[in-house]
Amino acid sequence: MYDGEKLGFFFGAGASAEFGIPTLKALTKEFHEMIQSNDTKERCLFSQIYESMETIYGRDSVDIESILSVIVGLKDESKVRENVGD
Repeated sequence: MYDGEKLGFFFGAGASAEFGIPTLKALTKEFHEMIQSNDTKERCLFSQIYESMETIYGRDSVDIESILSVIVGLKDESKVRENVGD
């Protein structure tokens, strides 16, 4: 019989949302809205990727990790590297 002496809890990444800390999806959406006033190529790139992924995967399915994955993928393409930069 287990006496619970070494009992531990495992919380997923969403557990912090209950304490008012935004999820990656909420943070990404907030960031997207925040940078709309900037007129830079980075904002344009971020917005294009965000809006494309939102159209394809749905309004609440885009997070910063998926956007960064697309940017890394684009940067690896030699023709796009000049436009994306470091």
